[in-house]
Amino acid sequence: MYSAVVLAILLLTTAGNAYSAELPIRDDESACLLIQTAVRSLGSAEGAQAEKLHLLAHDADSPGVEEGLQRILDCLGTLQSALRRVRLDRVAKEPSVENCLTLGYRALYEGQRLSSEVEKVLMEIRGYPLAEADQSGLPDPSP
Repeated sequence: MYSAVVLAILLLTTAGNAYSAELPIRDDESACLLIQTAVRSLGSAEGAQAEKLHLLAHDADSPGVEEGLQRILDCLGTLQSALRRVRLDRVAKEPSVENCLTLGYRALYEGQRLSSEVEKVLMEIRGYPLAEADQSGLPDPSP
């Protein structure tokens, strides 16, 4: 059993998100592994994006930031798919899986929030004005 888990971790870390999204959910361990792999990929994409944003702040070009945003969005889609698969599976009621789902949903929320902020930065760089509703969360009061 131990060697199967090690092999699964190795496959997941080398094969990428697309492969991990297709792995069957056999038990609570495989369900949590699916979510954790997607969360780690998202965290890696967010870390790389932070570096690109730092470079952007020092007059670097924005294409790297755009590519980083696309990677984050891809990872968010993979995480959302993994969460949906686990939530609909029979193991979703297991306490350990509930904890993994909670962790996954927190990461999904934070990742979506980050991607929205990066999109705002890119819009400003491109010279598109941000509407008042986007900045304050309230509709523009002017007629």
